[in-house]
Amino acid sequence: PDNGRTLNHPVGSAGPACASHFLRVSSHFLRVSSHFLRVSSHFLRVSSHFLRVSSHFLRVSSHFLSGDVHFLRVDGHFLRVDGHFLCVDGHFLRSSTWLLSGLRSADSTGRERVRCTEQGLYRQSQ
Repeated sequence: PDNGRTLNHPVGSAGPACASHFLRVSSHFLRVSSHFLRVSSHFLRVSSHFLRVSSHFLRVSSHFLSGDVHFLRVDGHFLRVDGHFLCVDGHFLRSSTWLLSGLRSADSTGRERVRCTEQGLYRQSQ
């Protein structure tokens, strides 16, 4: 009977200690796994950001690949510089410092040029 009591006493006292140890270990692994989940989600967000940036540069480079610039988006405004008109914020603009010699009418004969003013487009005889 004494042997049974001495054997049961350490086993009974070691049970809660083992359980608390495994709880601490499992909570540690849970914290580590949550850390890796946060890190992986961060890298997913970073990679999606670089994907968006690369797609932006792909769209920008596709405008310049043909050699003819069609639309340049500057600060939310479209600036069309393909020889037809300059449009900024929906208004046709003309500045005395701008040389608009490339602006011609649709027939491209060279007899008429398109002059840009703040009111709109005007054909100008040469």
